[in-house]
Amino acid sequence: MIRNGLQLVHGHSPVLFDFWADSQFAQKNLDSGTGVCYNNEKGVRPMATSELTRQALFNAVENLMRKKSLDDLQIGQISDAAGVSRNTLYYHFSDKYEILDALLKSRLIPVVEPLLTRESWARSLEAAAAQLRQDPAFTMHALHTYGRVNLGTVLREIYEGFLRQQLQLSHPDLSAKEQGLIVRFYTHAIVGLLQDWINLGMKQDVGEAIAVITRAIHENIFQSRKK
Repeated sequence: MIRNGLQLVHGHSPVLFDFWADSQFAQKNLDSGTGVCYNNEKGVRPMATSELTRQALFNAVENLMRKKSLDDLQIGQISDAAGVSRNTLYYHFSDKYEILDALLKSRLIPVVEPLLTRESWARSLEAAAAQLRQDPAFTMHALHTYGRVNLGTVLREIYEGFLRQQLQLSHPDLSAKEQGLIVRFYTHAIVGLLQDWINLGMKQDVGEAIAVITRAIHENIFQSRKK
């Protein structure tokens, strides 16, 4: 069948079908026409083929980056480690840096985002540190990847958005330029704190440094300007 310029195999594009031909996931079958996966023996929750593929790529990048930075990895190494073809990889991600971006966010956002409130945002830094400490080799190489995405860019994206929102609520009279300068300054302070902690081996108690940053941000971003 031809649909949108792609030849479909039992309702699936060749790219998705390619994944199943290449993958090492045993006891998995395509449900006709739906593209979901079942474990026939245990009857576990169905998982979409795209979800399985993304997770396989996440696991591959995570394992490979315990030994080297993403800059030193080739696409073929990643696809081979994930048990998928290059076509399948490029169907889901534009390049290896997009995989790292999605991987880091999948690890950090679930533990950080629920704590991003005025009352608990400092605890989000502790939660991020705890998450990063779980896999120190991967964390170190994710930080010292120098392409367009690394651990620093993901952390900056998370905290810059939060700080910008809070500053707009507390200081709506500031110009966009002024807000941007203040947000970038404190975002770099937060991310720099975590980066220094990682570079020192993630063994020190990061709590004291977090307390200092927290006081500064509460005084300069969260508190409304007195008239």
